Amino acid sequence: MPYCPNCGTEVGEEMDFCPNCGTSLKRELAPEFTEKVKVADKTSKRAERISEKMEKLAEKIGERGKEIGETMSEQGKEIGERVSERTRRAERKENHEKDEEFEKTERHEKREFSFIGPLTGGLILIFLGLLFYFQVAGNVGRDVAIASFLVVIGAVIIAVALYAVMVAARRHPTT
Repeated sequence: MPYCPNCGTEVGEEMDFCPNCGTSLKRELAPEFTEKVKVADKTSKRAERISEKMEKLAEKIGERGKEIGETMSEQGKEIGERVSERTRRAERKENHEKDEEFEKTERHEKREFSFIGPLTGGLILIFLGLLFYFQVAGNVGRDVAIASFLVVIGAVIIAVALYAVMVAARRHPTT
């Protein structure tokens, strides 16, 4: 059985070319051409090796890209959750501030009329004191003192109501 002169592979007698390296088996070619074929074969093998390496590298890059994508996705979710939490906190803080402002306004409104009670009580006590003084002095009778007391109480209540209406009209004017 004959062998290939180039690579030493066993070949059949009827074969024209080596199945392994592609060298012509029937006739000898010019040495320059043979050398070019050998260089082309080596270049082809190098190209195949480079191609294989590039495919492996492309697979690695693809895997790494997938890992990076998953990591970025997870980080994006975490950032989204943090932003949502901050938004909820800001909304809660804003609502809390609004509630505090409402309570402050409400307390202020309640304090606005807080002087009326003591003022009314003081006026009533002064009036009662004067009535009792005049009654003890004998200038006013008991019936007149009680009637005068009721009239003054009614006048104070009317004055307070008028004041409340004026304040409400100033605060909430009609449009």
